[in-house]
Amino acid sequence: MTPQRDGRTAFGQGPSGIRHPDRPDRWLVPPWPATVTVHEVVRHFSRFQPRGTSSSQTHLAFYRGYATALTAAQTDDLRTKGAQRWFAEFCRCVDDCVTSAEAEVSALQSFDQVAWVKAIGLTATPELSEKAS
Repeated sequence: MTPQRDGRTAFGQGPSGIRHPDRPDRWLVPPWPATVTVHEVVRHFSRFQPRGTSSSQTHLAFYRGYATALTAAQTDDLRTKGAQRWFAEFCRCVDDCVTSAEAEVSALQSFDQVAWVKAIGLTATPELSEKAS
């Protein structure tokens, strides 16, 4: 790890980071230092937010990591009640994103494609037709 002049570690050099769930050889969010402020965490994560075409697993990994990073971040720079209230509300929003992504992943994992195909009267592939019989 490369220390900065102020003694902290440069971004991209820290012990943390989130691997991409669909491509484990890549970072979804590159490592960040262990000692960062809330604002530095928000700035770092905003650069790597998954786009709309990302998988539900990707969104879940991103928001779980974001929530963890916010919890571990230094809050010394949140000096006013307004800043502290903003931080609490922001953390609730990120937690809501985790909950939403968990629900979506759970729904996709329990989705019964065969039952769905039977219900709408379609057979999409020969393999699925065999399962539906």
